[in-house]
Amino acid sequence: MIAVDTNILVRHLTEDDPAQLKHVHKLFKEHNQKGAIFISLIVLLELNWVLESRYQWTGNKFCDCIEDILRCPQFTVENPLVVKMAISRCRKKEDFSDALIGQIASARNLKTYTFDQALREDSAFIVLE
Repeated sequence: MIAVDTNILVRHLTEDDPAQLKHVHKLFKEHNQKGAIFISLIVLLELNWVLESRYQWTGNKFCDCIEDILRCPQFTVENPLVVKMAISRCRKKEDFSDALIGQIASARNLKTYTFDQALREDSAFIVLE
């Protein structure tokens, strides 16, 4: 098993750098066994930020992409149940990073404290005044 950084997935998904994409294709071909490529939660958070800020991906497009990754047998995603639940929350118009942060804490029966007023209605968060 290997782990990949965000930039590997960005190249794979956007195909915006042909030279680097060749390396990604070679890497993925070399590690084409079930569960051979590990993707951490941190990488997913970074991926969301990069794709939304630099490539103007919408929340739904990002969620579709992550669901495809979860279904791909070649990838092992850290804590896939939490990721699936975060995707569900994201589809209800919640920011993916907030959804993932809230879901990680909720999986441990914890509340996340924040100053983010937009999360006032989210039961996973407690907003400080």
